[in-house]
Amino acid sequence: MSCYITCLLGAGLLGGTLSTMLFKRTDKSKELERSLEKNQIPVYRNIVKERRLHYLQGTLLGVILASVYLMGTGGLFKSLTKGFNACAFTLIALGTTYLYYSLMPKSDYLLHHLKGEQVTHWLNHYVEMKRNYLLGFLVSGLAYVLIAYAIL
Repeated sequence: MSCYITCLLGAGLLGGTLSTMLFKRTDKSKELERSLEKNQIPVYRNIVKERRLHYLQGTLLGVILASVYLMGTGGLFKSLTKGFNACAFTLIALGTTYLYYSLMPKSDYLLHHLKGEQVTHWLNHYVEMKRNYLLGFLVSGLAYVLIAYAIL
């Protein structure tokens, strides 16, 4: 049973990550960027750069931890299947990425630099990004369940 949960969560994290990456340049994010004044654009770019760095650092850490896990599967976890190990690798790598990104302290927040209608544009963008991640997570998880049910 833990294999199914591991694969479900791994598929969900992968779907959430892909949907956020693929659907990030929407009208809502463009509205936010268009609403920024000249002096706010460098601040915005620095914040995006820092967040990207946190994401890449988390991904690298996640891949390293998942690789250490896989190296251990030759001995301690030898009875586990390749499928389970693939799911566990995905779950460890993307779970670490998500946690690292979420827990890393941020040096600045765009909200501190916005005024008036810009706050609404930022909120719309933020809500859309969260929705994209959640929908990608749910759709991928549901797809995994359907495929696993069909195969088994």
